[in-house]
Amino acid sequence: MEGRRKKAKLAPKSKTVSLLGRYVSILAVGENKDINSLMNYTVYQIIDEFTRYQLKLRYDTWDRYRRAGASNLDEPEDWLKNLYEEN
Repeated sequence: MEGRRKKAKLAPKSKTVSLLGRYVSILAVGENKDINSLMNYTVYQIIDEFTRYQLKLRYDTWDRYRRAGASNLDEPEDWLKNLYEEN
């Protein structure tokens, strides 16, 4: 057990892999997609789709509240916007 603890301490932790894994998991559940097909995406595709998914989720939530009669809500960013346009 002691050896395993030492090995775990020395092993490099990859935040990128765990972040991308989290994005893939969220997309699989949120978009009802097969996680195996998402794992075949490039890093660019995962980040692009996750960014777009966040914008769409915010818009859908805002729209649901607005239709239910909520007022004084800040309109969300356009989820159809160009994600890569320089401001």
